[in-house]
Amino acid sequence: MISNKKFAFNYLATFWAIVANYVFLPLYLKLLGPDWFGILSVGAIIQSVLVLFDSGITATLKREFAASADNVYKNELLHSFEKIIIGLFSAGSLIFALSLPFFIAKWLNIESEMVPTATSALRL
Repeated sequence: MISNKKFAFNYLATFWAIVANYVFLPLYLKLLGPDWFGILSVGAIIQSVLVLFDSGITATLKREFAASADNVYKNELLHSFEKIIIGLFSAGSLIFALSLPFFIAKWLNIESEMVPTATSALRL
């Protein structure tokens, strides 16, 4: 059962996350400008899409590692997941690298001479 203290801190943390968005957004816009803030936002979107590649693998590995004492099984399981993750990462990276200039040119309303700089920044 969740204690009242944990419950209150959970609500406090959620409230702070909401407030921080409203407090820091004007500051980000003032310091970065709308163009670079847009590039930063696209980077955040890309990061959140990459989280989908995890799709529960981390939780599954934790559960399997905790349930088994057999180190050979754990090693084989880890190597199997490594192959899957490397394949997904390679395919995703290739698609990302090839399509990034197109998305920057179409999604972001920036000057054409900034497109190569924005592409380099997001690839990093």
